[in-house]
Amino acid sequence: MALPPTRGHVLVCDDNQKNYEKLKKYLESEGFVCGERVSTETELRQALTIAESSRTWYQFVMLDMDLSFSDEPKATGLSVYHSVLPDFPNETYIIYSSHDADEYRAEINRLMYRDVKFVLLDQLLKERNIRLHLSGLISNSNAQRVFLVHGRNHTLRDKVHRLLTVGFGLEVVGWEDARERVKTARPYIYEIVMAGIEMSHLTLVLFSDDEQVELRGKFKSSTEKGDKRERRQARANVFIEAGYAMGVRPRRTLFLEWPESSRATFEAPSDFAGMHSIRFDESAGKRDVLRRRLESARCLLKMKSNWDTIPLS
Repeated sequence: MALPPTRGHVLVCDDNQKNYEKLKKYLESEGFVCGERVSTETELRQALTIAESSRTWYQFVMLDMDLSFSDEPKATGLSVYHSVLPDFPNETYIIYSSHDADEYRAEINRLMYRDVKFVLLDQLLKERNIRLHLSGLISNSNAQRVFLVHGRNHTLRDKVHRLLTVGFGLEVVGWEDARERVKTARPYIYEIVMAGIEMSHLTLVLFSDDEQVELRGKFKSSTEKGDKRERRQARANVFIEAGYAMGVRPRRTLFLEWPESSRATFEAPSDFAGMHSIRFDESAGKRDVLRRRLESARCLLKMKSNWDTIPLS
């Protein structure tokens, strides 16, 4: 019996109706909504444009690498991917093949280092390979799941957690959740962080002013030497884990700067300046900024009517 379609929409671009029907049957059994098949670059662009304008995001876009067009004999699924990607960079693309993909191997290896979500599903449509290859990807595909990275200020962490869960209807993945995903008795910190990133749709990094810092005198500029205010910054682990997230999924990483003290100078992560960063507080205006950023990152929000006024303590 098929699951109720609550896990989001999927777009399939394939010129073979039978292949499409196989994929659709499996995806719908997993609770996804699979729209009408598209088979040309024009149709793909139209579908993505409509989704973007109506803000009805796709969980992922599946593109047949063996796609070919009678009027463009040299066009393939990879060439369509290259053409469409610059205009729709925030989509999660799953590029698959119903045949052996050895002839594309060099191109595939090059794409692996692009700033995109790229997965090759070789010989996907043979026999039982659909479930075998897609089950792991499907289990990690949850647009309501957010990995929350934070420092020592648990009061602010709990406020962000409450806003995300109670106000926005999201599921927060914490440290212990990520640790349980790692199947070793004593995992490295890196492994836990990567598990949290991979099992979530978005990583939200909370920069709170946990540490007092002071630049040594000989390294200060003339302006800094005259500034006697206390300086604070987030814990070092927060910067490191933010770097992991930016390296793996830069378009699915969001920074939240929330200094507790207005009297001290907050040292924000300057290397990340202008990159998906919000200076935050409890006001309705800042909550709305966060809401819009989460929507732009394709998070599936289930808003409470009082999300902008709900107490966070």
